[in-house]
Amino acid sequence: MSIDPRKLKSLELLAEGVRPLFPAGVEFHRAPDAPRNFFLDWPLANQPDDLTQTSRTVSIYFSDQFLEQLSSLSAEDLERHISKLHALVKERMRDFDDGSKTIRYRVKEAFVIDLTEYLTI
Repeated sequence: MSIDPRKLKSLELLAEGVRPLFPAGVEFHRAPDAPRNFFLDWPLANQPDDLTQTSRTVSIYFSDQFLEQLSSLSAEDLERHISKLHALVKERMRDFDDGSKTIRYRVKEAFVIDLTEYLTI
């Protein structure tokens, strides 16, 4: 499945926009069949080098219309939307459990942040 280049560019801009909200080493991923969201996780602190666990995955969803239009905004408008994104993600992450207390090798359910109705252009 091919993703619209506008959406891909928007997802890249949004991922870089939220990067400062997460710990060092955060990694962003996108599934080929998921054109409206990206996933992120990071290495948990205080883990042995050879057995480092990653955090619980965070998945952030956006509306199709928002993704189609975001990449064509002016720098000023883009910054305004990134600021709103920061506020929304910070609010949703208040109750986030990074999974550090999860038993090793047990599956950690993804933490979903659905912003499809909160970020619009």
